Amino acid sequence: MALPGESDHAFVCVDCGSDLIHGVQSSAAGFYIGTRCPRCGPYARESCYFATKEKAEGHLYDPDVNRLTPRLCGWCAYPARPGEDFCSLRCEWEMRKTLFPSV
Repeated sequence: MALPGESDHAFVCVDCGSDLIHGVQSSAAGFYIGTRCPRCGPYARESCYFATKEKAEGHLYDPDVNRLTPRLCGWCAYPARPGEDFCSLRCEWEMRKTLFPSV
């Protein structure tokens, strides 16, 4: 089993070659967002633990919690640069120009 942050995003189990299932998973500690292999079991946890399945599902597409969900550019919807809200300086400039036209 891979630890948080260790999965390689390949979505194939390195032990048996099966396709991994990504989504809300459960364990004795609670619910989490991660991947599991249908043959080998839990594979990687990509989030913290949640008390309920509904709370985990609410964060399934949140890039701040689930690192397999890319943060999208605020202007053009392409994947944003790591740790930023835009994919390029041009998109950031276009967004600012639209929001603040007189500046």
